Amino acid sequence: MLTQLNPIYRATYTEEPASLSDLALLKAEVPEIPAYYLGLVSEATDIYVKVKKEFIHRDEGDRYILSDVPVIQLMNPIYCMENTKYLRENRISSTYPDVQVTGDMIPFGIDGGDNVFILMDYDRKPGLYISPIAGVGFDEPIWIAPSLKDFLADAVGIDVYLRDEYGHRISQHGR
Repeated sequence: MLTQLNPIYRATYTEEPASLSDLALLKAEVPEIPAYYLGLVSEATDIYVKVKKEFIHRDEGDRYILSDVPVIQLMNPIYCMENTKYLRENRISSTYPDVQVTGDMIPFGIDGGDNVFILMDYDRKPGLYISPIAGVGFDEPIWIAPSLKDFLADAVGIDVYLRDEYGHRISQHGR
């Protein structure tokens, strides 16, 4: 799976693969965990994915060459499970009460800043979201891609990710 990342990405990791018992525990506790995530952490944990050097991002007619922009650090399976359980038990959802979050929110990664990647069905649009962490809940999430696999294997949504929460060009990552 790590070798099947989109060519715009570079992945590094610092830990051994997740144990079979950790993967089984996660699947039992969070049955809707994507197989793609399980495949990645069965190869290695503490995975960091960055946009490779010389990736060109076009925004509003401007062209920016990015250098090793951090994209996502995947949580290990136990941390993913504990965070999902916490959100489930405390029913933490959006700070916008008229927008419905259905089912579990599955946080499984963080970026180089104060944002968390979450799989959820938000306002009747399931998929991969990123949201700034705000105290005990989440600020309004931004839809990135239909799935983690779309984001990492096909680079769907990388243009959305490289914009800040206000829709401006490249947030904490610089120019």
